Amino acid sequence: MKSIAENNYYFSYQLIDQLIKQGVQDFFLAPGSRSTPLVLAIANHFEARSHIHFDERGLAFYALGCAKASKKPVALLVTSGTAVGNLLPAVMEAKHDFVPLILLTADRPPELRDCGANQSCNQVNIFGSYVNWQIDLPCADELSSIKSLSTTVAQAVYYAQGPVHLNCMFREPLSSEHKSLETLPSIYYTRACLIPSCSIIEQYASHLKEHTNGVIIATATSPVDPVVALAEKLNWPIFPDILSPLRALNHPLIISHFDLILKTHPCSFEAVIQIGERFVSKILLQTLEKTPPKFYLQVLEGPHRFDPAHIINHRIQSDISSFCQMLCLKLDIPKDTPHLSFWQTRQMHTSKKLSDYFLKQTILSEPAIAHLLQQKNSALFLGNSMPIRDANCYLPLVSGPAFANRGLSGIDGNIATACGIAIGTQKHTLALLGDLSFLHDLNSLALVAKSPYPCTLIVINNQGGGIFSFLPLDQPKTIKETFFATAHEISFSSAAKLFSLAYYAPQDLTSLKKILQQDPHSCVIELATNREKNLLDHRQIENLLSEMFSSLKQTENTISL
Repeated sequence: MKSIAENNYYFSYQLIDQLIKQGVQDFFLAPGSRSTPLVLAIANHFEARSHIHFDERGLAFYALGCAKASKKPVALLVTSGTAVGNLLPAVMEAKHDFVPLILLTADRPPELRDCGANQSCNQVNIFGSYVNWQIDLPCADELSSIKSLSTTVAQAVYYAQGPVHLNCMFREPLSSEHKSLETLPSIYYTRACLIPSCSIIEQYASHLKEHTNGVIIATATSPVDPVVALAEKLNWPIFPDILSPLRALNHPLIISHFDLILKTHPCSFEAVIQIGERFVSKILLQTLEKTPPKFYLQVLEGPHRFDPAHIINHRIQSDISSFCQMLCLKLDIPKDTPHLSFWQTRQMHTSKKLSDYFLKQTILSEPAIAHLLQQKNSALFLGNSMPIRDANCYLPLVSGPAFANRGLSGIDGNIATACGIAIGTQKHTLALLGDLSFLHDLNSLALVAKSPYPCTLIVINNQGGGIFSFLPLDQPKTIKETFFATAHEISFSSAAKLFSLAYYAPQDLTSLKKILQQDPHSCVIELATNREKNLLDHRQIENLLSEMFSSLKQTENTISL
């Protein structure tokens, strides 16, 4: 008969082994006592890749970044008590962005619950609706059949289209001598692809033949080739979100500057096909809301609703590639349309105007910084608030994969997420962050310092929340600065030094370009900008484009006469 310690280790090793057999390779751990059996099981399993961090909140975002980038479930292990509570922000983000996180939390046994035992709290269902599935596993010495672990882990991984929670109780003594163990066979769940019926496809094709003024909105989950093929068959422009892989294409149907064009040249659409979930552009949402398309189809692989304006009138849950391919077969040979020519002309003129404008710039400005971020063979992480919005406007091509925490669009855990993305992509990762996001996650500079793949952190320090300069806050400046912008006078050179990271503070765009052309290495690049001037910079660019479009429209009207 096994001792309690032996049972703990046997249970833990089988649990970790089953996770690995289900495709989990990366395990993210924070130090703790009650989680010892699971820690030892991970340490002793030759196929487990472990990543360790002392801060549970940062650790959770670290794991989130890895899972987001690799598109594979990762496991996250912490001890009991407040360590579990620190996971919540990342769990909330994972839930809303469908990131596969498997939460392993160590817990006290039943006799130590609700009796004032140290570091003990109610961890059962602690994450509530933010996990897709959860189970409170019994103590190892009470498990009626170790074989049930196979189905439990298979169930957990199956539901991991977001976070799942396995709460693991352990009695003391926690650890024992480690012996080689026979492992259990696995249970495999197969997830089938949803394929639309031919009759549904024919209905959609019939609707689309009635409209030439249409657009395809490509979000982060859009497959490149099928979406391009569909756009070519429709002869429609593609609006690629900054996180879409289509943003990397130099293709005549790609309108990468759609956000700026819509801001300075109001338009409307008869028909829209939105591929995937959410998009960043606020002006695009406002345009569609102001004049709702007659036909607005959203294609999703999941059952969730993404329609904040409540204007989508057709929605289909389907494998996206199959949907695009089937629809192409039902569409006629494409025809040239004035609508497509309109967008291609404005894309061409906007691209040239921006290139000419930024070529003349020497002073650091936030639009110019975003325009520079074309790093080959690197992953890109964009912080929320202004960084991702500026990239969406001013960064025409994204050569590598781009990521952001857009599930709930928080500014916490951004440094840790970027480090996780470096692990998940196994690439140099360039992160563009605001100063408040940077302050929020200073602990995670420890992850940057030890990252096996270089992480370059570009921090725009405008001494507060720059986005509030763009919002219609009709309040005195003192109220805005204190309660919204949370103005500060902090510089980050000492923070970089504390974690032995290279630090740069270029004073102009030329110096910044030289730093970015160096061999990739982990570092902090602090760029000082001014919030009030930043607002003027944005307005100046929009005014230049507005004047250009007015002149272009006059020329077009003259030619048509």
